[in-house]
Amino acid sequence: MKQIIILLLLILIINCLDIQACSCLSLQTQYDCENSVTFQIANQDLFDLRFCHWQQGKCFDIRKDIKITCNFQGQENCLNLPQCAWYNNKCQTFTKCSDYIYDKSILSTSCENNYCLDNGTTCAFDLIGREEQKCEDIAQEEICVKHYLLYKNTICNWNGTQCVGQIISSCSGLNQKQCIQANSQCSWKNNTCGKRKCEDGQYSYSQDEGVKLCSSFLDIETNQVIYCSLNEEGQCIIYDPVDLDRKNCHAQSFQQYAWDPNNQECKKCI
Repeated sequence: MKQIIILLLLILIINCLDIQACSCLSLQTQYDCENSVTFQIANQDLFDLRFCHWQQGKCFDIRKDIKITCNFQGQENCLNLPQCAWYNNKCQTFTKCSDYIYDKSILSTSCENNYCLDNGTTCAFDLIGREEQKCEDIAQEEICVKHYLLYKNTICNWNGTQCVGQIISSCSGLNQKQCIQANSQCSWKNNTCGKRKCEDGQYSYSQDEGVKLCSSFLDIETNQVIYCSLNEEGQCIIYDPVDLDRKNCHAQSFQQYAWDPNNQECKKCI
């Protein structure tokens, strides 16, 4: 697994509407910087990407704030840099997934190494959102039915021959499979799919595991962030981010707030 993929951090970040996460440069503590993640797609196998890097007392975005020349990178470094792609035995600046065509015997692995999926003939569907994501670019049924494009409110469905997107504006009417697929915003209870609440938590990986997470989320109907955190009794409830402590300020605020070490308070990033 690539070093920058973090399987245990499950705060969801989207790049749409007016939902703006704190930039790496706005993070003032090493703790927030090293635990900041970017989340581009939602599926049952959740993963997050770490792009912030603490260096010389400041937090930098390795994609924007640190100049990296892909051409000078070896294979190992290249595979861990989202702005680079390993192709034809050399490292180059990433352009788009469909530009990379590999021999069938190594297609899937090579596409995955560049954070793309294999569509059978070439790479497709950028897993980390460097280009637009479309359900139609996913070729395998088992992968298709796990994906939910959070920032598009789109469930990926398999129609028998291909993966197609279904835009939803509410959780009502979704069947159990679809509801769990969209579990970052929906909750399956009493054989009905409804809008998620803090107390519903969020299943990690699959419902069968029964492991629920307390994390803030985007309300599917209002597009407003609902801030959730654990209280002293271990209950997942609605929180005002300004009341969060240093450890939870950034992580539990949908990464819209960060800890201000000078004033010792949780403040919204500007």
